[in-house]
Amino acid sequence: MLKLKTKAVVAAFTLFSSVGPVFGGSVDVTARLDKATEAFRTVMSASNKTSFDADLSEARCVAVVPALKEAALVAGMKRGHGVVTCKISKSEWSAPAFFAISGASLGAQIGFQQKSLVMFAMNDSGRNRFMNETIDLEATAEATAEATANGRSARSTWTDQPIVTYEVSDGLLAAVNIKDTSIGRDNRAMDATYGPEVRTRDVLMGKVAAPKTTETFISELKKVAAR
Repeated sequence: MLKLKTKAVVAAFTLFSSVGPVFGGSVDVTARLDKATEAFRTVMSASNKTSFDADLSEARCVAVVPALKEAALVAGMKRGHGVVTCKISKSEWSAPAFFAISGASLGAQIGFQQKSLVMFAMNDSGRNRFMNETIDLEATAEATAEATANGRSARSTWTDQPIVTYEVSDGLLAAVNIKDTSIGRDNRAMDATYGPEVRTRDVLMGKVAAPKTTETFISELKKVAAR
């Protein structure tokens, strides 16, 4: 029995690592932005996004994780890369900053999956969390039917959270809990795009010009946010 469990754990770790390194190796910033743009378009095509649209209209920052990788063991793990931009005026958004996301999750079965996440900073507290170089996200959201399906009055507690998170699956959006998750500066992507001396805070406050490679992502967000 012990040998079988050991083999299963090894198999799951092998499966998780086979999708490619998350924090090592070279970085293709353009490809990452393209994936984030496509993930955002996929989310926007979901059929039940009334709450999502309302949150987007109020969000101080928008972050997209195009392929959060999860491997479920007795204790699971999740890793991925994300892109975040913050509103710097009524209709303008900052250049995007790059972050890495990782954490633990609980799973009863062995398996592997990828999912796309969109995260909204709903107030100054949420925005400041993204501007910090390293943060731990507490239980800032709960997946409730009221949060995703009902009106503003049913979502008052939800929108008081610093950061709210949605995932898309089978064409439907769901609010999700991101407890036990950490976000940190993606040094390789940030250095490749802006240089090692540029801080995430400066990028998200609009103090750094957006490179040409980021135009498609920012344009897509501005188009959707302006609706």
